[in-house]
Amino acid sequence: DRPSGGNARFDMIQAAEARPATLEAAPESLVLSTGAPTAELTLRGPHVLEWTAETDAAWLQIEPASGRVPDTFSVTYRPELQPPGEMAANVAIHAVGDAMVFDTSIGVVVGGMVRRSGGRVTPDP
Repeated sequence: DRPSGGNARFDMIQAAEARPATLEAAPESLVLSTGAPTAELTLRGPHVLEWTAETDAAWLQIEPASGRVPDTFSVTYRPELQPPGEMAANVAIHAVGDAMVFDTSIGVVVGGMVRRSGGRVTPDP
C-alpha cells in the first residue's frame, strides 16, 4: 500500500521465512528417582492446540493430563506402584487444533542415564 498525499515515493518489501508449525516438548527425556520423583515438561507450539498426555506405566502420574499450548505439566514417579524390574516408560502427548495434529513422546527412566533405541528409552547400564 502507498500512503495517499505527499510527494514521497517508496515501496515496502516484506520478507518472511515460512516454517511449518511444530509441537515442542522439553526436555526430550526424564530421569526420575525416589530422591527426585517429579519433573516438569514444557509444551510450546501454536496457541490453538489443545493437548492430552498419557503414560504406558501405572507408576507414573501426569498432572494435569490435558491443557492448551503453551503449557507445563508434571510427571511424578510413584515407586509403590512400580513392578519389579520395570525401569523405563514413555509419556505420549497428542495435540490438536485448527486442522493441525501433533504426536510426540518423552522417555522416562528411573535412575541412571537415558539411552534412545528405536524410539523408546531404556536405562543406560
